[in-house]
Order: sequence, then structure tokens, then C-alpha cells
Amino acid sequence: MMRLAAWAIATLSLIVSSFWSLALHFPACNLCWTERGLFALIWLSLTFRRPKVVVPVALLGTGVAGFQWYLQWAHTVSVVCTQSTPCDVSPIHWGFVTTAGLATLSFLIIFVLCIVRVPDDWLRRGFFNG
Repeated sequence: MMRLAAWAIATLSLIVSSFWSLALHFPACNLCWTERGLFALIWLSLTFRRPKVVVPVALLGTGVAGFQWYLQWAHTVSVVCTQSTPCDVSPIHWGFVTTAGLATLSFLIIFVLCIVRVPDDWLRRGFFNG
């Protein structure tokens, strides 16, 4: 159940990210493409039941997206970004949340979902049934 939720988050992240680029024409920087590649690797790993790959990739994705989130908030230019598609610009600002913030949150949720072990008795009798 937890892996299914992680798979759904990775799928949704890929779809939304692709929609922003292809339909809304938001430019994707180098870090955005890296994050998409990591989401795709997580999606493939969960689809083909290779969960051992997911945790380190989710941690790496959290680091990459967190770094980009920092760049967006500090308005700092990085060596990995270009002038045509800068990493420190986000087309979406909802309070403190930017596109990189959403990616960071997605990677963190996937990480937590894949390391948390649900006791078998919760699954048998239901979590809320006491």
C-alpha cells in the first residue's frame, strides 16, 4: 500500500512536470531535468518491483530539489544552470512553495513511504479498527 502511494506520487510528479513544460511552456532547467530523471527512475523501480533503488534515489532527489529550492529563494545563480533556463527562477510561487519545493516535498514523501514499515496486524485488522 505504501509503495503504491509512492508510485502514485512519482507518476503524478512526472505528469505535472511534463504538463508544465509541454502545455504551459515553462522552461525546464538542468536541475529540473535531473529531478524528472530521478522521478522516472523511481517510477520504473516501483513499477518493476525494485524497491531497494527507490530510497537512495529519493534521497538524491531530495538533495537536488532542495538545492534548487534554495537557489530559488536566495536568488543565487549556480554553475549547473544556464542563462537561457536559470535554475533560480520559478514560474510558480505559492507562499514559500515553488516548483522545486513541490519536487522536494514529493521526494521526501516517497522516501518516508518507502522506509516506513506498516505492522502486519494493522493491515489484517485495519488501521482504525483498534
